Amino acid sequence: MDDMKLEEWTNGAPPAEALDDWRVYELALRNPDTFPCIYVAGAPGCGKTYSALHVAPPKVVECVTLQQDMGPRDLFMQQSVEAGTSRWIDGPATRAMKAERSRLILNELPNASADVLSASYALLESSETSTFALPDGSTVTKGGALQIVVTGNQRIDTLDPIMRDALASRLTPALWLEGLPPEAVAWLPAIFRNVARSVAMAPGDARVDLRAWVQLMRIADAIDAGDVDMTFHDAARIAFGRNAASVIEALETEVD
Repeated sequence: MDDMKLEEWTNGAPPAEALDDWRVYELALRNPDTFPCIYVAGAPGCGKTYSALHVAPPKVVECVTLQQDMGPRDLFMQQSVEAGTSRWIDGPATRAMKAERSRLILNELPNASADVLSASYALLESSETSTFALPDGSTVTKGGALQIVVTGNQRIDTLDPIMRDALASRLTPALWLEGLPPEAVAWLPAIFRNVARSVAMAPGDARVDLRAWVQLMRIADAIDAGDVDMTFHDAARIAFGRNAASVIEALETEVD
């Protein structure tokens, strides 16, 4: 952007309505060259990973949920034994780096082991400094067309200070998501949408996350296909568990 355009842009009037974090997240996912590394946090089941999988996905999308007992090899290269023969298999990070355009989703990175955290910090560096030696003796370099989405359940500013500073310097934007992703709400039938938005913001145990609605729609599809014979109330009890009665009541009120 030249100086004149930059001055016009900076002096422009503020928007009538600022982008909420879901819209910023969607915008970032659709523009991987501008936003190559993103941190998104929110309550479990709010749709962080759903959006990363479904909004403008490139040809290759790799997704891994990190746990304390995992090591760097689980990300980069694993050894497999088949019929008595041992061979190396690329892990999700390596497959993503080798692809022409890809997205790597690192779920629950704050819960990862110290070794995986160190390897992940290197992954989040610029392409020029992200070359990795693999166990089979080869190397792989992070390409400029790789977008990395890091998810967690804590706001970035509430993480351990060392982790917070390491992630904050590498991940932009860093977002806190509430409610449900707009694209997931749009996917639901119209009669469910307002209730889904409402119960996603309910306090404590009354909250109903995206996974419950996905389960309800799976059951609905099975009923429609003739594979399952079940009333809506029974399906709701399965999908929403202890919150079924309140969700059913809200839906009945919505319909009325």
